[in-house]
Amino acid sequence: MLQGGIVGPEFENFLSKDWGDTYFIKDFKRKWFQHGLYPLTHGRNETVEFLRVQLETAARPLRFVGASAGAYAALYFGAHLQADVVVAVAPQTLIDEPTYNRFQRGSPQDGVYDFADPENDIRNVLEANPMQGKAFVVFGQEHKVDRTQCERLEGLPNILLRPYPSAQHTLLTRQLIKSGVLAGLLAGET
Repeated sequence: MLQGGIVGPEFENFLSKDWGDTYFIKDFKRKWFQHGLYPLTHGRNETVEFLRVQLETAARPLRFVGASAGAYAALYFGAHLQADVVVAVAPQTLIDEPTYNRFQRGSPQDGVYDFADPENDIRNVLEANPMQGKAFVVFGQEHKVDRTQCERLEGLPNILLRPYPSAQHTLLTRQLIKSGVLAGLLAGET
């Protein structure tokens, strides 16, 4: 199990119980892993290769989960590393300047964000590296920004959109855990 992004207590407590080996990764620079996995890697592709080595003996099924920017990471790394199941909760799927300004909270010394990078659009990534397993993209159906970001992925192979009756972004993961939905999705249940 690989969880990307900010490790909230809800993820840590939930994932540490019944999901086997769990690896948490965090983008300390808060740049959607564009600058890598500080201080180990220096870009998304280098991070893929680093994770490939780390996970080469990991038991299957290989599951990736993340929320918000971590959901972008779950989709990105899940596609590149042929995850069996990905659960992306309220992902940013296009990190353009308005999205960046809305979610980025890093400091200037964390480096410049390259808005021209085609991998800022996870749709481009998923078209070039189709998801092999199931990817559940969950979003609050009453949260206009999240719904718009997620609906951009409609029609891609093995991408399953799952609207959830919520207007939340930051609390959606907690709602999914409490309702049992997250456990079902991680188990691959549609």
